[in-house]
Amino acid sequence: MIPQSVYVFLLLLFFPFLKLQARTVKVLFIGNSITYFNDMPQTVRSIALQWQDTLNVTMYAPGGTGFANHVSDPNVYSHFRTGNWDYVVLQPGTGDSGGPAVGGTPVATTVSRGRIMRDSIYRYSPCVKVLLYEIAQARSSAPFSSLEAVQNVILANVTSIADSLGFGIVPAGEVIRNAYRNDTTVLYSGLNDIHPNPVGSYGIACAFASVICHKSVKDLIPNSGLDPLLCKRLQRNADSICADAARWRLGVYTPRAHFSFNQVAGSMSVQFKNTATGMDSVKWNFGDGTSGNGNTPLKPYANAGSYKVRISTFKGGCVDNYDTTVLVKAAAPTGVNSFSVGYNVTIYPNPASNKLFVVLPPGIQDALCRIVDLKGAVLIEEKLLQTKNELSLEALPPGIYFIAITGMRGEWHHQSKIIVE
Repeated sequence: MIPQSVYVFLLLLFFPFLKLQARTVKVLFIGNSITYFNDMPQTVRSIALQWQDTLNVTMYAPGGTGFANHVSDPNVYSHFRTGNWDYVVLQPGTGDSGGPAVGGTPVATTVSRGRIMRDSIYRYSPCVKVLLYEIAQARSSAPFSSLEAVQNVILANVTSIADSLGFGIVPAGEVIRNAYRNDTTVLYSGLNDIHPNPVGSYGIACAFASVICHKSVKDLIPNSGLDPLLCKRLQRNADSICADAARWRLGVYTPRAHFSFNQVAGSMSVQFKNTATGMDSVKWNFGDGTSGNGNTPLKPYANAGSYKVRISTFKGGCVDNYDTTVLVKAAAPTGVNSFSVGYNVTIYPNPASNKLFVVLPPGIQDALCRIVDLKGAVLIEEKLLQTKNELSLEALPPGIYFIAITGMRGEWHHQSKIIVE
């Protein structure tokens, strides 16, 4: 049983001093009826709330419009001037996306109009991420191969526009296309109708939520009143398609924050890995009041529980954030000062001054050793290649640290708290 004095000490030492502040992400949708049908942007917002992500959504979408209208519409620029947008979604009209192959506007013309709007967007929101909404070709009585051919044109043209303007893409059209490939459920109000029905709008919203929040939608609760099985298929569909971030130019032209993690077996340490793209530097908030940097921090948690961890990536004065909940499971056996899973490791002296000795179990002559501070930053990392190993601590200032030793194949783990005097 942990003595009360030690328990109080751990509370003071490890419990959060700073609470991770919730973020509000500002998103502006500029489009037409394809955007506003079934209030799709608000569905995106409701999906994000299940992750405890707050989206402040604004929409300007006059029916029947496209880039040809938006480029000269004062109301569009009035919305741009509001400024400080995190995301601006531009939905090309059917003519903008289709191009001459289906009786639409040449791509070069759409790009020139997009460039005018882009310059205005960046003037008032210099760190904004602009996304193109890839619309879907409606289901018609024509053979499915005809729909595929038109969708191929839309995809090629939207990709060309995105590369010309440095935008990302929300592949909503691919989510709908793939749904039609795998089942015959109609996702539109009727044949030859370009407007999605509520289920179709939900699938499109899943693509937007996945791209904007950088998260998987497959385990979320579908909207009430919709077929839950069909919604689950659309969720999996959106995850599968949106996962290829580079294909959709996400993190190619602007930073895109993301990370992966796994709990080290037998411990309450979590190994984080920065998987962001398009960034110069990174900062971590580990959700317990501590922070750190580096691309692969090893974070020891003092208590099991849920922690909302955030990575912030920086480039050119702009920041992109991604956070998610990390569930830290209790290690077995638990202890205040040290624990081992698989083998016992001897570490002495403790407290230490200039050097520390690590003695591996008999027959074990290779392991990975890391010494980390209370913020999770790895200060020393060495391979242990013999039974008795000597570590220099001269570079460490006096303080409390964790030493984590793991078998080279991850088959065993030891963690201790050490004091450097």
